[in-house]
Amino acid sequence: MNEQNQQPTVWRMLLGSEGVHESDALDEGLVFVGFGIAGDLSSKSEDAVKQIVTDSRPDLSPQQRGRMASQLNMLCNRMKVGDLIAVVLKKNVGNVAIGRVAGEYSFDATREAVPHTRKVDWVLPSVSITAEWEPYLLYLMRPNTINAIAHAETVSHVVQVVETGGEAGTQDIAAEGSEDGVLAGGSVRDIAAQQVATLIHKRFPGKKLERLVAGVLQAEGYTIAPSVGSADQGVDVLAGHGPLGFDPPLLCVQVKHEQGPTKAPAVQQLRGAMGDFGAQQGLFVSWGGYTKDAEREARRKFFTMRLWYASDLIEAVYRSYDRLPPDLRADVPLQRVWVVAPGNSGE
Repeated sequence: MNEQNQQPTVWRMLLGSEGVHESDALDEGLVFVGFGIAGDLSSKSEDAVKQIVTDSRPDLSPQQRGRMASQLNMLCNRMKVGDLIAVVLKKNVGNVAIGRVAGEYSFDATREAVPHTRKVDWVLPSVSITAEWEPYLLYLMRPNTINAIAHAETVSHVVQVVETGGEAGTQDIAAEGSEDGVLAGGSVRDIAAQQVATLIHKRFPGKKLERLVAGVLQAEGYTIAPSVGSADQGVDVLAGHGPLGFDPPLLCVQVKHEQGPTKAPAVQQLRGAMGDFGAQQGLFVSWGGYTKDAEREARRKFFTMRLWYASDLIEAVYRSYDRLPPDLRADVPLQRVWVVAPGNSGE
């Protein structure tokens, strides 16, 4: 048996079209799908799954039902304990989560939207997508919910990252359909966002990310207080409106560049700092995302606090880019490109 055959199968998955299920999956050690199919699929054969989909979704075309049934069958029957799962995160853009399948298929009726589940041990819940990942993004960012990765070099890369605890060297390969290092296929916007995230992660490490956040807020009309060189009570940026920054809303901002998700106590700390500084609003920017408890804490303060993921910061860079200071635009060189929207090519 050769080395390639000894490697585990690597599955790529989406956890909601906009990553809406990512926090639940990472917090609870699960992956799940729904497709509007109710009922336990345990011990159902591939043909039985196809029939259930046909009976349950007459609103779809035969081709759509076939794809849906195939993906459900992957989760229920083809995925094996010990296989690896790679999820290019949408909310925590610029990161990939890698887990190992730890349990058989299970139906959870309490999850109405996504009741079909597998237990997963997230061995690497947040790995930064550095330049070394670029040749493999095409194979990790498909529009379908789940598929086994057939590209051998991508499988080898994911396995190597797991074996080395988050690090892997480069391989001299070119992705199919690529030209001059630009990936083709998949979601152009998603791939571009990953490339922008890689650039920001490289050029704004550690506390330097505060400079980008302050620049974005300044471009959006805030006056930024001068930095005193270190965070005070968890506050990294102070901002207000008006020429001196005295006009409301007055804003306290905390910025975390760490890869791991921010937990609820850090969000609570920002809430306390808002009172100490007399700020009406708080903004937490976490490159590594948030735990579910942190999201719940922020939701309880919905009218005074917001959480930004890496994806939110990138969107803010996009919308304010033309107003950013020249030095920031030099560090994040971008250009706007118009493309035909998916499904509207006229064919």
